[in-house]
Amino acid sequence: MDVIKEFNHFIKQYKKLEFTQHIIEDLNIAEIHTIVVIGQQSDLNINLLAKIRHISKSAASQLISKLVAKQLVRKQRCNDNKTVGLSLTNAGQAIFNIHDKQQKYIVEQLQAVFSSYSQREIALIIGFMKDVEGVWENLPWLSKELEHE
Repeated sequence: MDVIKEFNHFIKQYKKLEFTQHIIEDLNIAEIHTIVVIGQQSDLNINLLAKIRHISKSAASQLISKLVAKQLVRKQRCNDNKTVGLSLTNAGQAIFNIHDKQQKYIVEQLQAVFSSYSQREIALIIGFMKDVEGVWENLPWLSKELEHE
């Protein structure tokens, strides 16, 4: 069926976008997203970073070590002398700003595409997306996996 073929192509392109939407220096997407979280959060430590990014504390610690070595993030003792706070260096802030510009560009371009559709067409697209999500969320083998946990 042509619609399935086109839909699968669209999904592949979207997955590819995850890795190409933000190409900044020699950083990978995990490092960029970590810089974004640090830039958006004040009073951030590794535990909170891990929670926000949905990664382990060990993974968060490794990411921070890499970003500190690249001089993009700084660690400093908090007032309680127990936790280590995270903040961006000037170079890290520059990366954060580049990401922000790239994100705004993508949003503007998508808004231009969406503005060419009527409200009725947008409602149909949203309904379609929700229906597809319903298929993905209700795959019978997923509920069997949950039963075994």
